[in-house]
Amino acid sequence: MAEPGYTRYTPLYDWAFKRIFGSEDSRAVTMPFVNAVLRHVGLPEIERIDEIGSDVAIPNVVGLKAPSVDVLLVSDGRVIDLEAQTMRVDVESKMTYYAASLLARRVRRGEDPYYRNLPQVVVISLVQGWTVFAGPQAVTLGRMCWERGGGPVPGRDKVALVVCELDKVAARYNGASEALAGDELAAWLYVLAEGYRRESEVERMTERLMGIEEFHELYGLTMGDPAADRQYAAYVDGVMTRNDAYAYGRDDGRAQTLADVVAVLADSGADESTIAKVRALAN
Repeated sequence: MAEPGYTRYTPLYDWAFKRIFGSEDSRAVTMPFVNAVLRHVGLPEIERIDEIGSDVAIPNVVGLKAPSVDVLLVSDGRVIDLEAQTMRVDVESKMTYYAASLLARRVRRGEDPYYRNLPQVVVISLVQGWTVFAGPQAVTLGRMCWERGGGPVPGRDKVALVVCELDKVAARYNGASEALAGDELAAWLYVLAEGYRRESEVERMTERLMGIEEFHELYGLTMGDPAADRQYAAYVDGVMTRNDAYAYGRDDGRAQTLADVVAVLADSGADESTIAKVRALAN
């Protein structure tokens, strides 16, 4: 829990997210959380974390976009990308591109000529601020795998994409304790989205949710970090500036579009009453 006077920002805020889930001392938090996601969608859990890091750049072909992963884990050859997505993007396409880039990153020139050692890549996106898929379901799995007899061939899938929509979890439950009664992942997602409403919830979550105590510690350290506060203030200013620019650009664009339409109508011989109706509809 944050002390009075600390800036209170969402754990999905970039600096906080990477500090909580992507540092060397994050293993006790990251592994239980990732396993909660994997269990929920029926994928094998990880037993250890061999490598962990944040802001990991994925080398790519010169001239092509080189992704930077929020949090990257390697576990027994499996590669797991954990992404916090609070900016509206085509998240399905982004996840596919990141997965493809991570697969390519594991194959070096002259190694594995028969492609026998490609890892499984799992991309987990925690989305907050908009809806990706219609309907109340908060967790959605997509996978590239071979199927026989109406189901995937075990051990043959190389890419799994998991979208967790935090806003749907926050809307479904009235407090962290109620979310915990749903399942482990629901409790994690609720806390990431909403935090706690009562002190009693902290104790109950600490007793029943593995890794949550370490999460509290790292989240508290992040909120008490002056550098994080400065970064967050700059982030908020940037978002406000972007939104203002978007609103201005949208209005400016509408005005220019209307002017172009009116010019075309005039050139085509439209009468003044028709042009007046178009102007009225646009406004």
